[in-house]
Formats: sequence, structure tokens, C-alpha cells
Amino acid sequence: MIGNNKKRFSRFNKLAFKRALINWVMFFCYILSPQLGHAQDLGNNTDLQDSNLSLSLSTTINFSSALGGSITIGQYGLYNTTNIIQAGSNANTISVIQQGNNNTADITQLGVDNTVNVLQEGENNLFKIIQDGDGNVANVNQLGEQNFIVHQIGNEMTVNITQFQK
Repeated sequence: MIGNNKKRFSRFNKLAFKRALINWVMFFCYILSPQLGHAQDLGNNTDLQDSNLSLSLSTTINFSSALGGSITIGQYGLYNTTNIIQAGSNANTISVIQQGNNNTADITQLGVDNTVNVLQEGENNLFKIIQDGDGNVANVNQLGEQNFIVHQIGNEMTVNITQFQK
């Protein structure tokens, strides 16, 4: 009986840690959001120059989460948005490339050894995924005004999607 209580308590601690980490990341992003610039803040005659002090002008950002996961983002165009919550293990990987305007990628990884590869070209593409399990893979290519939403809740699931605008 005591062993079962320890397992339940351990599982509760893991869930509580994941939720606390997600809340901390969201709070950190909220605190920084007023300091981040937006494309509409730039005048028409503004010359963009890359600076070591400015990530907002870089076209590609490589980021590793505090847990050691890997995130690579490349955004080319205007009003592209990538929102990532990576609260799993150090084996989770995310790669996002968005070329065009008004593309959105929302990615949440809560498990272990999950992979997301997203390529969105054109305009007004939307991709959302929640990976809550282990060993899940999502490879998605969207070319022009496509929407794809998937929840991989479980283990060792693979999704390969390519969508074209007609």
C-alpha cells in the first residue's frame, strides 16, 4: 500500500512540476512582451541592421530549453508567430520554418523524445500540436492558407502531412 502511495505522489509531483514550468515560461513571455518590437512598429524607410542586442531582427533563432531540448526557428516574412512550450525531456526537438506572411505555429511538447518538423510557405497557415506522450513524431508541410491541428496524446505516434493550396 505504501508503494502505491509513493507512485501516486511521484506522478503528482511530475505533473505539478510540468504545470509550474509551463506557468513560469508563460509568465516570462508575458513580462517580456511589452519590450518586444512588432513589424508594424517599423517605418517604411527603416533600414534594418542586425545587432548582437536584437534577436527580433534575426531571421533564424536557435534555442535550447532549460531541460536541454532543441528548438530551431526560421521565420522569413511579416507577422509570423511561433509559440512553443517544451516541458518534456532533453530529447524533444522542434524545427519550424515559416516563409511568407501571417503564419502561426503553436507547439506544446510535454513528453519524452518527441519530434516536430514544420514547414509553412505562403500566407495564413496555421499549425497547432500538443504532444503529450513519448516518442511521437509530426512532420508537416503546409503551402498556402492551410490549417492543421493535431493532439498526439499517447506514445510512438507518427503524423506526416503535406497540404497544398488549390
